[in-house]
Amino acid sequence: MELFVMIYTLIKDHGEVRIVTILIEIIQFSNYEDVFTKVKAAISDFNCMIVLDLSKVKFMDSISLGMLVPLLLYTRRLGGDMVLVVKDEKLKQMFNVLQLGKILRISDTVEEAVGRFEEEARNDGGD
Repeated sequence: MELFVMIYTLIKDHGEVRIVTILIEIIQFSNYEDVFTKVKAAISDFNCMIVLDLSKVKFMDSISLGMLVPLLLYTRRLGGDMVLVVKDEKLKQMFNVLQLGKILRISDTVEEAVGRFEEEARNDGGD
């Protein structure tokens, strides 16, 4: 009997920022619940600022896109926030068409996303 376990995420901490990298190219009806569960667990473990790295993702169906807002709201309820990293041009276009950029903050790189949190921390510290 062969046991197959899909690894969906990689978690790395950078100071006060947790980087959650999605390791699969396609998020759709068949796997979005597993992805959602893994990301939500990573958020609740850390209770802080989250960079959700979607740079490896090439396709998300509508139901998987729908998981992003609840993740953002969950993060904010815990006192944190979330920035997405999106590199795929088609995925970026979909975010634009659906106007998700009005709700979700999107960066081109993990470094840029982490920098946004660091800049906000500096600005909050100066008040």
